[in-house]
Amino acid sequence: MKKHLSYILFALSVLFAITSCDKETFEYKINGKLPIDGYDGRMIYLSIMDSTRIHFINIDSTIINKDTFSFEGKLNSKDDAMLVYVFIGREEGSRVNMNRNTIILEPGEITALVDSSYKLYATGTPENVDFGVYMDVIDKLKQDERRVYDSIYKDIAEKKMFLPRRDQIDSILINRADEIKKERNDLTYSFFTKVANHPVFIDLLMSYSRNLSKEQYLALTADSLVKKEILKTFARYDKAQRQIDEERSYIKLGDQYAEMFCKDINGKEVKLSQFVSNSEYTLLYFWSSGCPGSYANMPFLGEAHQEYKDKGFNIVGVCDGFLSMEEWTGILDIHKPSYPQILPLPGGKDAMAIYGMLHTPFSILVDRSGKILEKDIPASQLKDRFKEYHQFLQMQEINPATRLSPNP
Repeated sequence: MKKHLSYILFALSVLFAITSCDKETFEYKINGKLPIDGYDGRMIYLSIMDSTRIHFINIDSTIINKDTFSFEGKLNSKDDAMLVYVFIGREEGSRVNMNRNTIILEPGEITALVDSSYKLYATGTPENVDFGVYMDVIDKLKQDERRVYDSIYKDIAEKKMFLPRRDQIDSILINRADEIKKERNDLTYSFFTKVANHPVFIDLLMSYSRNLSKEQYLALTADSLVKKEILKTFARYDKAQRQIDEERSYIKLGDQYAEMFCKDINGKEVKLSQFVSNSEYTLLYFWSSGCPGSYANMPFLGEAHQEYKDKGFNIVGVCDGFLSMEEWTGILDIHKPSYPQILPLPGGKDAMAIYGMLHTPFSILVDRSGKILEKDIPASQLKDRFKEYHQFLQMQEINPATRLSPNP
C-alpha cells in the first residue's frame, strides 16, 4: 500500500509541475513616476532600436497622468527579454533628450523613476537591479573622471599647449585618470561576464562597449556567434548612417540660426535669441566637457571678447552635452571663461544634428537678424575676423548701404 501511495504522490507531483509550467506567464508591468512639472497629459513611449541601431521603433505608448505612467504586456518567453528605451513626448511632436532612459524589459514588475536631471532608474526585476547598480557606479566614475580631465584641460589651456605629450602633463592627474579608466573597464567587464547568457547581452555590449578595454572586448566577443552578430550590426549601422547623412538637411550659411532654450549661470531660463538680438554679431561657441580643444580655445575667446565686447560683438558659450547644473557650473568655476555661458535645457534641439557638427568645439557667427555668416572659425583667428567685421560696421556708419558682412 505504501508503495502504491508513493507512486500516486510521485505522479501528482509530476502533474503539478507540468501544470505549473503550462501556467507560467511572462507578463511585465512598468510602473513609472515622472515628478517634473509640465509633462502631465504628454505621451511617453516605450521603444526599441531597429536592426541598424540608429532608428527607434515605438512598441507602446501611454499618457502621463499626475506624474505617473504605466506599461503592461506579455513576452512569449524569458528569451524574448529586450533592451527598451523610454522617451517623453513634446508638444511639437519631438522627444525629450534624457541622460539615461534604458530598461531591461523582462517578466515581472518594474519600477521606473525619472528624476529632475532626466535620468531613469529602473528596479524591481533582477537584471534591472544589477544594471541599475552598474550604471550608478559608472555615472559616479564618469563624474570623477570629468573632474580630473577638467583639471588637465585647464592646465593645458593655461600653458597654451597644443597636443601636448603625456610627459608634459601633471603625472598625478594622469595617473588618477588611468586609475578611473581601469576601474570603469573592470567593473564593466565583470557586469558583462555576469549577463553573458542573458538575451540582452549583445544589445548591452553594443551600447556600453566603450567602457571596456580592447582586450576585455575581444575576450567577450570571442564566441563566433556573438562576433558574427556584432559584425552584421556594424554593417547595417554604417549603411544606414551614410543614408541619413546624405538625406539630412543641415542649416547652411545664409540660413537663420535655430532657437534654443537654456539656463544661464544663475539657473535662470533664457533663450539664445536674447543674446543674438543684443549685438551686431554673436559667436555661438559649442563646447563639450570631454574635449581638450574646447578648453584650449577659451583663452583666445576671452581675449577676443574683452577687446570687442563694447564694439558690437558678443560670444556665447553653449555647452553641448548632458551635464547637470552642478557639473556645468563646476567646470566653469575651474576655467572661468569671461564671456556668457548657457546650458541647453534637457529635451531641447540637438545642435549637432541641426548644424551638421562633426566635432567640438564648433562655432557659428550670426548677425543681429540671426543670419548665419560663418561656421567653425578657428579660435586663434577670431580677433582678426572680428576686426574685419568691425571695419564693416564703421563703414556702415558712414554709408548705411554698405553690406554688414565682409564675406563676398
